[in-house]
Amino acid sequence: MTEKVLVGSFGATHGFKGGIRIHSYTEVASDIFKSNPWHIVSSNQSFTVQVISWKNHFNKQIAFIDGYSSDSQVKLLTNSKIYICRSNLADLAAGSYYWSDLVGCLVINKSGYNFGTVVELFNNKAHDVLVIKPEFLRKDQTTKDEQEVLIPFVQDSIVTKVDLDAKIINVDWEVGF
Repeated sequence: MTEKVLVGSFGATHGFKGGIRIHSYTEVASDIFKSNPWHIVSSNQSFTVQVISWKNHFNKQIAFIDGYSSDSQVKLLTNSKIYICRSNLADLAAGSYYWSDLVGCLVINKSGYNFGTVVELFNNKAHDVLVIKPEFLRKDQTTKDEQEVLIPFVQDSIVTKVDLDAKIINVDWEVGF
């Protein structure tokens, strides 16, 4: 089976002719349209769709999907996740990473403290940010779910090493910062 990579999700419908907003997780939002077909995963099923056209509408990506010609049909896709085959992704330069490759990595500081596992990333317009779920309780926590750790993904100054084979990200970041 070909490995699939999460690249976006469906948002609200747009208009009455089957348009739907796309939340792209790609660095350049429109890059999500470079791959077709899309593999869709919704709450209870997975299937493949073809994008027949798309447009940029006030910096929002709107897609038109084959077989979904009305707002009532395309509404069924809302909140579904969009995946593509990893083989369709471009090769990256050394030191560049797909977010999906960083999810699941342990984050460890220079003192050996294990912050936990990367569960997602987001971009705050200044830089990417690692969202880390703690592996262990700190003294000031009562539950593991109480606090996510956010660490900027700034290479060299904060992120000192990424080892995808070992699934470890080394950081220069203090506990409780």
